[in-house]
Amino acid sequence: MLKEIGFRNIQVFLEDREAKFTNKEEYFLFIKTIVLIPYLKYLPNDMLKDNFAKSVTQEIETNAKELQWKLDFVRLNIIAVKSCY
Repeated sequence: MLKEIGFRNIQVFLEDREAKFTNKEEYFLFIKTIVLIPYLKYLPNDMLKDNFAKSVTQEIETNAKELQWKLDFVRLNIIAVKSCY
């Protein structure tokens, strides 16, 4: 696709990464605004959205301490040069 729209010297690779948060509040804000968006859109009001995100945070705090205040993700890296014709 990049080649079709005029890029060359294309390099694409995946990189395992980890996002760390200093506290529960930072973690909560991130998962509420980024990670949980596909699920929160089905809830009808902000109170329910907040409660759902809080319950996810609480579940991790209580039952998944090894995940506490971090998220693993895979980053897609793309390096390319735009051709000028």
